[in-house]
Amino acid sequence: MIFDSTGAFTIPDDVDLSFGGTGKPVSMEWTTADANANCLIVDLPAGGLVDVPVFGIASADSDFGYFNGVVEPTFFVENLAASSYVALDFSATTLAELKTGGSATQLSITSPILINTGSSSITDYTPSRVIGYDAGASMTIAVTDTTGAVAITHTGSGKAVTWTTTGGFDFVGAMAADAVTVSDVLTFSDSGTIDNTDATTLTLTEGTVAIVGEATVSLDVGIKGGDIKNTTAGGGIDFNPTMATAGTGTNVVQITTTQPTHTSGTPTDIWLDFNPTFGVNTVSATANLIDMTFTTPNWATGGATSAWRGIYLAPTIGNASAGTNSVNLIEVAAITGDASVGLSAVTIGALTGTGATENAVVIGAGWDAGISNASPYSSTSTLSAEDVASTDDGDINDTLTVGDLVIDEAVGTLAFTAATSATISTATAGVGLVIDSLDAAAGSNMTYASITGSVPVHASGTPTNIFLDITPTLGIGTVTSTTNLIDLTFSSPAWATGGATSVLRGMYLAPTIGNASAGTNSVALIDVAAITGDDSVNIYGIRAGAMTGGAGVEDFISIGAGWDHGIDSASPIQGTSFVVDDGDADVTVDSDNQTNAAAAINIPDFGDATADFLVTNTFTTALPFAGGLRGEDTDGAGTNGGGLVGGVPDITTHTYTNATDDVFVLVYDSGTTTWDALATSALLTAGADWAANYQLLPDADAEGAGDAFAIGFATPFCEVVFDDLATAAGAVATWGGDGGKWQYSTGAGTWSDLTVFDNTDSTAFDGLRSLQRSGAITFVPPADWVTAAYDGVTKYWIQYVITAAQLTQTPLIDGTNYDEPFVAVPNADTFSAPFKLEIAKVRVTNMGLTVHDQNIVFIVGNFTDGVFSAAQTWTASQLNDKFTLASAIAADPGDLIGICITNDTGSTVNPIWMTEFEVTYED
Repeated sequence: MIFDSTGAFTIPDDVDLSFGGTGKPVSMEWTTADANANCLIVDLPAGGLVDVPVFGIASADSDFGYFNGVVEPTFFVENLAASSYVALDFSATTLAELKTGGSATQLSITSPILINTGSSSITDYTPSRVIGYDAGASMTIAVTDTTGAVAITHTGSGKAVTWTTTGGFDFVGAMAADAVTVSDVLTFSDSGTIDNTDATTLTLTEGTVAIVGEATVSLDVGIKGGDIKNTTAGGGIDFNPTMATAGTGTNVVQITTTQPTHTSGTPTDIWLDFNPTFGVNTVSATANLIDMTFTTPNWATGGATSAWRGIYLAPTIGNASAGTNSVNLIEVAAITGDASVGLSAVTIGALTGTGATENAVVIGAGWDAGISNASPYSSTSTLSAEDVASTDDGDINDTLTVGDLVIDEAVGTLAFTAATSATISTATAGVGLVIDSLDAAAGSNMTYASITGSVPVHASGTPTNIFLDITPTLGIGTVTSTTNLIDLTFSSPAWATGGATSVLRGMYLAPTIGNASAGTNSVALIDVAAITGDDSVNIYGIRAGAMTGGAGVEDFISIGAGWDHGIDSASPIQGTSFVVDDGDADVTVDSDNQTNAAAAINIPDFGDATADFLVTNTFTTALPFAGGLRGEDTDGAGTNGGGLVGGVPDITTHTYTNATDDVFVLVYDSGTTTWDALATSALLTAGADWAANYQLLPDADAEGAGDAFAIGFATPFCEVVFDDLATAAGAVATWGGDGGKWQYSTGAGTWSDLTVFDNTDSTAFDGLRSLQRSGAITFVPPADWVTAAYDGVTKYWIQYVITAAQLTQTPLIDGTNYDEPFVAVPNADTFSAPFKLEIAKVRVTNMGLTVHDQNIVFIVGNFTDGVFSAAQTWTASQLNDKFTLASAIAADPGDLIGICITNDTGSTVNPIWMTEFEVTYED
């Protein structure tokens, strides 16, 4: 360091002047290491959060937080207020910046000319930063090089360059552009021309080109994929050319094209596309989509032929080597109609004035069909044609007025050709088809309706050809009196006189039976198909009414000679009179039910006085059934009633008592989970309504749905007897309506309904209101009845369960004896049916020394099917009696039939039964 006489000091070249104390982070020196450029260097720190490489001019006490974290050298100048700065730095290693910061938002360059030398660019990566000029100033881009060009290039991949100005751009001289995009309006200030002079085609790729106002196109214009339209409301496009030289043709509108070559598929090219859509309520009177109004000129004179065509089509049909092709010169597409719109594809108005031939439609020669129509013809004029052909369903429909549809052919045939079948029908409800021909010449034969056909030769199988098919189905309620499907009503004419023979046939069949070399064949001249009958409908295959008057021979069916059987019947023949005229020969009756042909019945001639034979019309027989001892008890101790005839009830082992548990009775209160013994129920004793251990149901006077009692025994039983409900402390049940049912156990906790004959149910005997009186409940032991355990006891159980709260008094058994109910078990005293039969009547006889002194009620039942008769009452002191069952009881061979006593009134006598069934044998 050198100090001179003025007090200044000098630091030699290439010597550091350091600042910053420890570590000396900043130094300054005049370096001469580069001989070409000596330099004053300020060596700044590498940068970071504290020591940042910044050199600036600013107030000493400023906070330079702007530059926290700067790592590139930065030179700045700060304003006196220490709020803004302008800086020169590097934002990246190769990108220098001149920028403002703090409160300063603008950088002003006041030099009048800003010159960029060399190849330079002005770029900005932030859309909010722009290069702008003050109002009144202008920018001129000038190029003085006459051989070069000015290139404005945007190489980015984002938005295209957008030029926006209010006054518009003024391009002086020609402007060449590969493509120009006009976002809104392209305007010419004066007459303008779009001229593509270097090519043969000017292409407008916009979907619509609109011409506003009136425009003249003097040259050919090609528009690809767009519309020509007038956007002015109410304005159309007029084609109004200047007429050509007199006598030459003029095309008002000419549309020409060259048919493209289709190698496959169906061409869909459209030469003229015309598809206007009317707005709402626009068709108020008459609207014409194509309006062509013309007046023909004067016709040529001197007999010359002139023709005027409104629409003229002159097609040439090219060759079609393959595929299914079609040409429709005029075609109307498929239409969805409207009920309020009358629709006519082609309408031809009325013609007034005549003088020459007038045809609405003229069809020349060579067509396969003049009109090929899938819908009916409707016309007020005459349709004249040699053929009226239809490729689909065709109708001839006269719907205009009441009149005749006449097919007028001198001698001809209404023929249905090239069809599998044909139908002549009427489509009006209640109208049939009437065939009515004119009378023939006097004395000649006449055919009203002739149906002819030749039976084809069938090599095998059965022919099913139908020449006349009548299959009407009558609707519900249509047969109110007499309905005739075929009605043939006639009056015979006066018969020939002088002994001549005349024959009148209502229906005449004249078949010829062809040879049948093999197979099983049949011919039925009149055949009635199998029928499913109805109980309310009498059905007759053939029925003849009563014959009145007559003096000649009258046979409803007259059968000639040669038939194997006159009548071959699988059903019986019945009637008020059946006469076999055997011609003094015996008549043999042979039943196919007989396996032994010798068992056939040979009935001698009725004129044979020595004949000894018996003919009877009854098939009933009496089957005795030795019932043995009576079925009811006679101890007089309130145990009467119940049991099978012939079996004495075992009141020792088959009765409920307190001491011996042979028959078990349990009770159940709905909502609990356990059953309890009737006599010892602790649960029920604690109940508010439990009166005593002889109460069958838990609630004395208001049983709820689900309450029940159950009866169990060691073996399956068929009857339960309550014979003294009303004695001692007992009481019968009283009901307000149906409210219970009987069930049997199908396993622990599961039950199935049981069909019973319940003599204690005086309402309907069906058990829905059981125990209204003493008596028995009889049933067939079900096949799926199984044992189950309740209250620790495993037995065969049935239960009576309450289904509705209808009890007003619960049933009570005898509170003193507890000797009911008792059960009856099926035994050998039932009857096994020897054959298929129906029981119609029952006879009972008292075979004992004494007669029963009380009424005995019993039923007859098929214990195999579970079908029982109504209750029968054998009156007291009656030795024998006969009972006719209201409905016969059917039985198959082996079914068990028996008589159950369901009630008595305290008989003390011990009768012995003898039973006889009157049965009808059934084959």
